[in-house]
Amino acid sequence: NLGAGRPGRLLLAFHHLVADGVSWRIVLEDLTTAYRMLRRGGTPGSLALPPKTTAYRDWAARLAEYAGSPALLVEAPYWRELTAQPVAALPVDHPGGRNTYGATDDVTLSLSAAETQALLQEAPAAYGTQINDLLLTALARTFATWTGSPQLLVEMEGHGREDLFPDMDVSRTVGWFTSIYPVAFDLRGVRQPADAVRAVKDTLRRVPNRGIGFGLLRYLADASDEVAPLRAMPQPEVSFNYLGQLDQVLNEGAAFAPAREDRGPDRSLRGGRTYPLEVNGGIMAGRLQLSLAYSDALHRRETIEKLGQEYAAALRAIIAQGQAPAGPDEAL
Repeated sequence: NLGAGRPGRLLLAFHHLVADGVSWRIVLEDLTTAYRMLRRGGTPGSLALPPKTTAYRDWAARLAEYAGSPALLVEAPYWRELTAQPVAALPVDHPGGRNTYGATDDVTLSLSAAETQALLQEAPAAYGTQINDLLLTALARTFATWTGSPQLLVEMEGHGREDLFPDMDVSRTVGWFTSIYPVAFDLRGVRQPADAVRAVKDTLRRVPNRGIGFGLLRYLADASDEVAPLRAMPQPEVSFNYLGQLDQVLNEGAAFAPAREDRGPDRSLRGGRTYPLEVNGGIMAGRLQLSLAYSDALHRRETIEKLGQEYAAALRAIIAQGQAPAGPDEAL
C-alpha cells in the first residue's frame, strides 16, 4: 500500500533454485488469468485455470531411474568425445585475478528493432535455421578472432523439459528444469558467414536430446569407465543462454511488469563464479538484448566492450548475407 492517491503494488520474487524462466511464464499466465477474472466480477470459487502437469518430485524420480538405463548410456561416447577437444583458454587482462561475484560487471549490447526482426524472421528463413544457431555462429566467429583459435567450448543452457517419457508432461510444472551441457564448435577452414552457420547448425543438431543426458550421466549415473571422463571434464570458460522472446510474456498490455527496483545480489559477493564470461540474451521491447558478464579482476571493461561490438558486427554480417538478393549461399 503506497498511500492515498497512489496505486498499490504486488511484488513477486522467488529464487532460481526453485523455479526457472519457463516457470515464470506459467506463474504469470495463471496469475494474470485469475486477476482478470476477478476484475470482471468473478469469485475465487469460480476461477478456472488450466490443469497442473506432472509433479516435479515425480519427474526427478524418473530422471534418477533413467540415469541408470541402457537407453541413456548410448549417449556416453558422444559426450566422452568432447573431453578430448583441444580448446584455447580465454585471454585475460589481469592474470591471476579472482573470478568472484563481487568483481562482476557486465556489458550490454543491443540490435535495433529492424535488425532484431530480420534476425527473428528473415535470416532464419534464408539460412534454413533458428535464431539460436545464428547467435551462436556470431559468438563462435567473434571468439575465434579474440582467442586466435577456431575452436570454442561453450556451456549451453536449455529449458530441460524434454519429451523423454510418454507418460509424463511437465509443460506446466513449476520448478528448476534447466539442463546445462557443453558444446564444442569448430570453425577450422570456415571463412564465410553462411559456411559458419552450417557448421554451427550441424554441431547443434548432433547434440542428443538437447543435452539433458550430459548432466544425468555426469551426476546421477553410477560411476563407471564410460562416464568417468565426463566427471573429470574441464569446466568451459564461456556460458551461453538465449531466453527467447521475453516481451511475449511481459508485453505492453500485460497486467504485470518487471520491478524497477534493484533486487540486490543473487549470491554472496565472496562466492566464486563458474565462468569467466557469461553471455545471456533475449528479446525485450522488440529488440535483441545481449549481456556479457565478466569479472573486472580478470578483464578490463574496454576489452569486453570491444568484444561486444565485434559480436554485434558478426550478427549484422549474418543478417546482411541472409538479406542478399541471391540468398546467403549464392551471394558468397
